[in-house]
Amino acid sequence: MSRTFLKSLTARALLGLPALLLTPSSLLAQACQPKISLNIDNYGDSNLVQLYISPSGSDSRSNEKLQGRVVKPGETVDIAIYNKPGECVYDIKSVFANGEEKVERQLNLCDVDGGSYSLYGADDRVFKVSNRTNNNMVEFYWRKSGQEKWGEDLLGTASIGARQTVIIPVNDGKCLYEFRAVFANGQIVEQQKNVCQNNSGVVSDVIFGG
Repeated sequence: MSRTFLKSLTARALLGLPALLLTPSSLLAQACQPKISLNIDNYGDSNLVQLYISPSGSDSRSNEKLQGRVVKPGETVDIAIYNKPGECVYDIKSVFANGEEKVERQLNLCDVDGGSYSLYGADDRVFKVSNRTNNNMVEFYWRKSGQEKWGEDLLGTASIGARQTVIIPVNDGKCLYEFRAVFANGQIVEQQKNVCQNNSGVVSDVIFGG
């Protein structure tokens, strides 16, 4: 028996891995395997302790991605998903230290490859504000339906360009809101929306223009 073969057996015993995984050809194959990269943003109120990402319809228990890492509120962690060619649709289960669990199904992660997947608290609302006009939106306000006064301008010194979309989280968990947009040409548009209607998540579309 050669020393090379003995070393191979020792490596398998110590690492608990098949010898095939230690060969240069297998390492090259892994490097060439398709990969989806994501930033996981924890905007919730509790530590994120487990994150399961698996192809929709499969068993998620074997696909825990944090591997002991803890993502505190306000922190971000980078993860990689080694997928099969053309495999894009996944289910995501998030587990928090306070016992809260969130499940989202049928997400096309290929569409957000290189971007972020954000987690929010149970009492948060996230407005996905789309400006589908031909003018920049320079101010954006919201209030609970029935309130007399508008809150502060959530854009501040920023703006939402024509045909652009931004994500604006707020610390509120109601359903019926009023929105007010002010555009660079002086136009003011107001609308009311029940963000809970036909929507079980915290992210709601708020669209101005066609």
